[in-house]
Amino acid sequence: MKPLDWLDRAREFLNSAIINLKAGNINIAAFEIHQAIELSLKAIHIHKFGSRPYTHNLVELGKAVGFHDPNLEFITFMYTYARYPEAPLKLSKERVEGFIDVAKRAIKFAEQELEKEP
Repeated sequence: MKPLDWLDRAREFLNSAIINLKAGNINIAAFEIHQAIELSLKAIHIHKFGSRPYTHNLVELGKAVGFHDPNLEFITFMYTYARYPEAPLKLSKERVEGFIDVAKRAIKFAEQELEKEP
């Protein structure tokens, strides 16, 4: 497993989320943001510990690698809720724009952590 491959994929998800949000695909963008954050945090975990945890919980991943943001708990729900039409959730463009900021910070944090010795 190469941490940089995971981080590159995180960037791809973030870029796709930005495009989807501009196109009005709010739920798809929210799911992709979750993926961007998850993969960036897993890149750090692989770098530090040599393995990745099998979880989609961003709070757990953040704790494991030292990345904290109060939005992680809510963004964790995007893994499930954003994929299903019957989910009890209505997202606004503004809220998802805030998620994008969290994803950008997570990726920046991962870039910095991957520069350090494991």
